[in-house]
Amino acid sequence: MGRAGRLRKPVLTGSHAELNAALHDLHKGAGLVSLSAMVRALEGAGFSRSTIYDAFASTRLPSWEVVDALVEVLATKHPQMSPEEAQPRFHRLWLNAVDEESSPDQATDQGDIESPWLQAPPGDDGPWFTPRPTVEYLVDADEYLMPAVKGERIWLNVPFTEKAEAKRYGARWDSGAKRWYAFDLVPELKQWRAEDV
Repeated sequence: MGRAGRLRKPVLTGSHAELNAALHDLHKGAGLVSLSAMVRALEGAGFSRSTIYDAFASTRLPSWEVVDALVEVLATKHPQMSPEEAQPRFHRLWLNAVDEESSPDQATDQGDIESPWLQAPPGDDGPWFTPRPTVEYLVDADEYLMPAVKGERIWLNVPFTEKAEAKRYGARWDSGAKRWYAFDLVPELKQWRAEDV
């Protein structure tokens, strides 16, 4: 029987081993959060207890959605790190593991097809990111949608299951306030605007 809070480390090699080691280090830095506490924190996100456990202990590569959710939970509890600081590193590690897994010498009989979204655009050697969509400010009869004053935060109430969508439209996480915010209230973010601030 292992020590409380410790999760088994699988025997891995290459980029998947680096990702797994980084996940275990983040878990340790967050105070060895129990598996039950992680399951509670991710309630409603659609991840089972075994899926969360397998991200740490299985030889199978977890999906990005699982890694992203765990980084969000653990980095929030880490005293020296925020989810926004940790996420790019974990995304890079995960992409490296995916690339390594789908390399020709690792290909299966069905053949691995490399997803075009995993590739940087031609001529782009910089960090990968999802560009913010172009937003048109529409004026309707009921309401004017105005951008906020620069530097002013607009607080949002974003459910955990919808955080990826909110991030796509410019929402950011404030680890000190434990709240989502944006500088521009684009139409897509309007549904999450907090009225209690």
